[in-house]
Amino acid sequence: MLSRNYLRVAQMAFSIKEFNWAEKFIHRAKSALYPVNADEIYKLSLARLYFEKNDYKKSMHYLNKVVTKDNYCYINTRFLLARIYFENGNYSGEKDIVKSLQKKLYRKPDLSRFETIHLKKFIYYFTRLLKVIKADDKNKGYLASVLRKKLDNEKEHIAFKNWYYEKIVDS
Repeated sequence: MLSRNYLRVAQMAFSIKEFNWAEKFIHRAKSALYPVNADEIYKLSLARLYFEKNDYKKSMHYLNKVVTKDNYCYINTRFLLARIYFENGNYSGEKDIVKSLQKKLYRKPDLSRFETIHLKKFIYYFTRLLKVIKADDKNKGYLASVLRKKLDNEKEHIAFKNWYYEKIVDS
């Protein structure tokens, strides 16, 4: 099984809050993954599962075990790490992650078109979300509405779009 298909199935289960089913799938289908990156995808999936269950400590436990051999694992571990830091209020750690993603974007000519777009969108929307969160009360509502409108008008896929909406509402 292709690792991306494995992750997509797990992510669909996360999106409908079927965590028990997702956990069983993650464990059972691991043996169907290509051996080259099976262990990394398995750990990344468990990290994402615990993130979705709001168990950030366990999520970090698995995330720290992922070896980022390829672009896909690197990008997705950084995305998840940024979101964990955000949830824990560690805004200084998020700046480092954004910088590392920007370096990856501009120093790696081997990124696919999809990976490049995905990275650019994440950097753009994540930094805008941080601005909303850090804004004073006077500007927070305005910045939140601008970000919400930008998300509404986006024509391409945005990873974690619903998560952005949740965080805008919570701000």
